[in-house]
Amino acid sequence: MVDSGSVISFTSAISAQRRVDVVHSFLLAQLAADRKFGRHTQPLDWYAVHAHSLEIVGWVVEAHQGFAPYRPNAASFTAVRPVLETLGSICDAREQESVAAALDILSRLDERDRSAALFEKESHIGTAGNFQIVAAGEAEGDAVAKLGRFRFTTGTEVHRLLLTEFSGGTEFLRGSGILRLDNDVYGPLRHSVAVKLGRRVEDDIVPLPEAPPLPPGPGG
Repeated sequence: MVDSGSVISFTSAISAQRRVDVVHSFLLAQLAADRKFGRHTQPLDWYAVHAHSLEIVGWVVEAHQGFAPYRPNAASFTAVRPVLETLGSICDAREQESVAAALDILSRLDERDRSAALFEKESHIGTAGNFQIVAAGEAEGDAVAKLGRFRFTTGTEVHRLLLTEFSGGTEFLRGSGILRLDNDVYGPLRHSVAVKLGRRVEDDIVPLPEAPPLPPGPGG
């Protein structure tokens, strides 16, 4: 699914409820950060609010790797390469395949597709970008998210993020984390989060083609 400026890929080993919990909480964190800082102009402050918002609703950080420059071994690269390398260090084979498949689908979509248009609108503007790629599953009844964080500035305006060839003059930074959603914390908040998001769920969470839709929220 495209979840505002994030792409969230689910393994089959996750329940429908945990799937909803992941996309709702990640959208809430992005909206909270958007209200306080420019996603693309103040990315470090934006990420601080994003992380704090996730923690408030019950996400527990189990592993964290801060931002570091991506050092490509070729003259040019697409964003897919650092994404897969970053998540490859924390994901198992099934999760890596799921992420790769989602990125492949997204990169091949017509730019007028709702999911493609949403991701392009939120993940970058002009020559700067800030986006997240998530592999989500479930373990011992809790949702688990393996999160890649990416931000960049480059010399030319970006149109289709996953198809852009980045080269000299690009600063591309990446970080990662493994998070677990404590259901004892999130469970009592679940309904209020859905109500607070309201219509933003329909506007800012769009399944990729062939992905199952989210179950209806409160009143849906």
